[in-house]
Amino acid sequence: MGSFNSTGFLSRIPILNGDRIVCFLGKRNVGSLELGSPFALVSPIYLPFRGKYNDYGSIENIDSTKIVKIFERVTKCDTESFCKAVERCLYGDTIKENLKYWKGHSEEVKRYKSLLSVYNEKSLPVLLFEHEDYYDHLFDYEPKMKWYGQKETFFEGFYKRVEKTSEMISIIGDDKDLLGLINIPSIFGGIDTTGANYFEFYKSEPKGGKCFKIQEKIKDIYNPAFPRFSDGPGAFPLDKFMDICDIIELFMESKEETKKVFNMIASLISIPMNIGFSKTCGEQNYNLSSLENFYNEGLKIIQRLKSKEDIDDIDEEGI
Repeated sequence: MGSFNSTGFLSRIPILNGDRIVCFLGKRNVGSLELGSPFALVSPIYLPFRGKYNDYGSIENIDSTKIVKIFERVTKCDTESFCKAVERCLYGDTIKENLKYWKGHSEEVKRYKSLLSVYNEKSLPVLLFEHEDYYDHLFDYEPKMKWYGQKETFFEGFYKRVEKTSEMISIIGDDKDLLGLINIPSIFGGIDTTGANYFEFYKSEPKGGKCFKIQEKIKDIYNPAFPRFSDGPGAFPLDKFMDICDIIELFMESKEETKKVFNMIASLISIPMNIGFSKTCGEQNYNLSSLENFYNEGLKIIQRLKSKEDIDDIDEEGI
């Protein structure tokens, strides 16, 4: 049948059988022409899995990370099988259309229904691949991005919020009503970065009084770290399929991987760039020399623009 090579959703470099990759679960976005968000076209929805590209549009030999273990506990699905099911959404755009196509075929229906532990029937699921070494070399550093005049980086503010939420969960215990009222820390697409109460109730109300006492014990409460920056789709909407305790555990146990995600977002905002899809098909006729020329010509333009900026800076200093 031949190989189904893929491409990096950031690098656009071919991905071949056995290549080490990071793999994000994603969803295609439709119905909006607003391209201000880096994720206007496609959004990652969970922290990345790591493994090898399997030559047919999915991932295999997946590393047994905390990210994977929590995912399997939440979804009650094997990660590799789940990714294969996403890759097999070929019989219509949405999960609902794939279910309709395979109606009467119990095994196929079971395969697609497993995706509903994360997506909904109207979702357009997709896998996003990138070369592991490319991803790690680009994004393995201490995050620097912050508001002008702000002491903390977005990443530091976010993890302070995660740690405070963990404290709050310990105080609340098994009270599901109160747990359900906590504003869940969000990587991207937050409301703002100002201080805010966790709970919606007034102090005078019964639940509000209890919430207030909890808040008194937890200081320096922060809202989500990365604001949306512009209208358009967000990313990493973990609250759509995970509860607050699992989300906080995920962030507490996966700080280094989350750090790289923050750096990826900061880079996409700084470039600026909308992420693309991993092109997966049976073609074999990619040409690395053509790709090299593609990037070399772009590099010439970047160098010219940088040279112009340097000259402009010198002129301004002279004035």
